[in-house]
Amino acid sequence: MLVCKVCGDDSQKRTYTAREMMFGTRDEFLYFECPCCGCVQIAEIPQDMSAYYPNTYYSHKQPRYDKTGNPLKKFYKKRWYLHSIGRKNVLGALLARFRGVPEFSEWFKNLGIDFTESILDVGCGSGSLLTKIWQCGFEKAHGVDPFLPEDIYYKGGLHIEKRDISEISSQYDCIMLHHSFEHMPEPVETFGQLFRLLSHRGRLLVRIPVADSFAWREYRENWVQLDPPRHFFLHTEKSMRFLASKVGLDIENVVYDSTDFQFWGSEEYRKGIARYAENSYTMNPEGSIFSKADIQQFRKRAEQLNAEQDGDQACYYLIKR
Repeated sequence: MLVCKVCGDDSQKRTYTAREMMFGTRDEFLYFECPCCGCVQIAEIPQDMSAYYPNTYYSHKQPRYDKTGNPLKKFYKKRWYLHSIGRKNVLGALLARFRGVPEFSEWFKNLGIDFTESILDVGCGSGSLLTKIWQCGFEKAHGVDPFLPEDIYYKGGLHIEKRDISEISSQYDCIMLHHSFEHMPEPVETFGQLFRLLSHRGRLLVRIPVADSFAWREYRENWVQLDPPRHFFLHTEKSMRFLASKVGLDIENVVYDSTDFQFWGSEEYRKGIARYAENSYTMNPEGSIFSKADIQQFRKRAEQLNAEQDGDQACYYLIKR
């Protein structure tokens, strides 16, 4: 019997057989779609997941150079960030002209995070995002990831621990999960732990691929963000609201941020091309099956789907009740 780990539904489920296509092993895994909450989930988690997280896995790669302790870089990057959230300054404007804005500006603006608040990034890998946040002046940022080989200590004080959130006792003003929640085997228990770790007025940001999307309906087992077997749960807004209400959290806002990846990645999987194959768009854009016009069209379509709240990934902003 296939029982939904989110809402407990035990009725008959629609099932899908999906292949591992990031590294191209083509190992097969059974997934099912809950008719009650819509969550798409793996039927059985492999006992040994280490084979699917090799040393080359993208989130385990450390930055080539550790610049977190460079005071000059911290000075101008802080002004770059401040300019991006509306606190205009000449240096920030100059940097923005050539570099755009920091990728986390919109998230932090929506969360109302300031430099004095504590931040926890859960499932942060080697901390490629956290180092950028630290350099922009958020020196109370911290990271945890149970799959790291060992703790990481960056210059200037940034520390990333090899630890599960169940082992943490401190509370944080902001907790972030950037495409890590879908890798966690117990969604209800995880949300309970996140509630425990949030301060009284804390905010939670969960960025995930979502199954109530055009890409899932179109591609199903070939949807690139199904990513078997690494992604255990592909949530819907209904399943996320169920989890939140169960532990005492409220969803304040949902922002869709899908990209062209949902199209070219899924089209490649549909044609049997692995993510890291020599002829994939990831590895060889010029030698892939897509033209520049194709990619431009995919980007335009992704923007349209986000506006329609039908993209294949979203940012969930939550608070304690």
